[in-house]
Amino acid sequence: MKVFRSKKHFVAFLSFFLIFTLSCSQLNPWMGGIGKNASIAAIQHRGKLVAVIENSGLSFFIDHGQPLGYQYELLTELAKNIGVPLELIPVDNEVDGYRLLKQGKCDILAMNLVPNKTLIRKFSYTVPHSELMLAMVSRQDSTSGSAVYLAGDLSQVKVLQTALEKSQQTVVKTSRHSAEELLEQVAVGDIDRAIVGYSKAKIGELRFPDLKVTPLPNLQEDACWAVNRDSKVLLEQVNTWLADFTKSYGYRQIALKYLQDDGVYTRYADALLNPGVNEISNYDKEIKHFSDQIGWDWRLVASIIFQESRFKPNVTSPAGASGLMQIMPITAEHFGVSDIASPRNNIRVGVMLLRTLEKHFEREDISEQERIKFVLAAYNAGLVHIEDARRLAKEYHRNPNSWRDVDFFLRMTANPKYYKDSLVKAGRFAGVETSNYVTEVMERYGHYCSLAMS
Repeated sequence: MKVFRSKKHFVAFLSFFLIFTLSCSQLNPWMGGIGKNASIAAIQHRGKLVAVIENSGLSFFIDHGQPLGYQYELLTELAKNIGVPLELIPVDNEVDGYRLLKQGKCDILAMNLVPNKTLIRKFSYTVPHSELMLAMVSRQDSTSGSAVYLAGDLSQVKVLQTALEKSQQTVVKTSRHSAEELLEQVAVGDIDRAIVGYSKAKIGELRFPDLKVTPLPNLQEDACWAVNRDSKVLLEQVNTWLADFTKSYGYRQIALKYLQDDGVYTRYADALLNPGVNEISNYDKEIKHFSDQIGWDWRLVASIIFQESRFKPNVTSPAGASGLMQIMPITAEHFGVSDIASPRNNIRVGVMLLRTLEKHFEREDISEQERIKFVLAAYNAGLVHIEDARRLAKEYHRNPNSWRDVDFFLRMTANPKYYKDSLVKAGRFAGVETSNYVTEVMERYGHYCSLAMS
């Protein structure tokens, strides 16, 4: 049987089919990938927001186990608004960030970006999230009148050069060097003065105490985020969110913390000067020792401890759990340890409990990636509640070895329809807390890893 009367009819049908398919992919919000035709609906369907962020300055850093930073906290609020975890890809500079965005490796490039004519043709920019202020950096004993070097990583270099020459009445030279390189050149006396971003200047002042930082409030530019040019829907949605959020109390608190208080630089000096090198906690040595014994990444255990106690060894819960890993006395007794007030013993018992739970789920033939989430959930909620949720998942024809499916039924055990089921042995349980626990521990662990904390 001939379906097409001629080759001409076949070509016409094929052309129509291709155009129809492509148009549907543009209209369907679920079909966008990371960085390509992205939308909030596609991000929700994927289950995470992926952002590239600068691994320096006040953008993103770890202080005593707590992920912090201006861009980090903005992105956290956006991810919370979308309802997904945040995955970060730290880079050293804008060039690397733009490369990853162009390659479709992220949804958003979250930096203090100032678009110029060349960049606007390649990327799409959001409405401003803040203003980028510049600063003059010199040595304390420097005299005025010498040439000023403008950091090559600043956008709108030529425009800034003209404005500076008029306002400063001095020769302004552009440089291919980054802000950090220029700061070092000023510190060692190779050049007398440089213009860099204010935040980088203040961190340079921490590194080189002989530097003097003079703000230039008349030279401010709007700082934006960038998305892939194909992600028109995401751009519109992020712009709507930014326009609303930057008027909120939450944004004012973030801006006050990072942009309007110079005390932030001394408060977080160690973390800002040594990103990824400074300790997560005072107990890193012990965490590494006991994590190695069970083959776990110590940064994951550190994330658990932060979640449990914020690294405070004297915390006791209303239920009687105590110490860094919130150990119950009966658990310590089970493992033959009496002094759980000792941070070392507390970590030791917590890690032994993690391994015991891991062995249980190994018998259930759960994949390693999924198993970690089950172990975390059982550590927080108790094994019996997780097994209740697994039985419910199986009863309702879902996968009892998939954390996503089990997580749903764990949250449902607060509902009489589910907790009154004869399969549920432990009764009603507010599973949303455990669901959030797993998400937050894994997300923080990802942040520790992304900053290459070793």
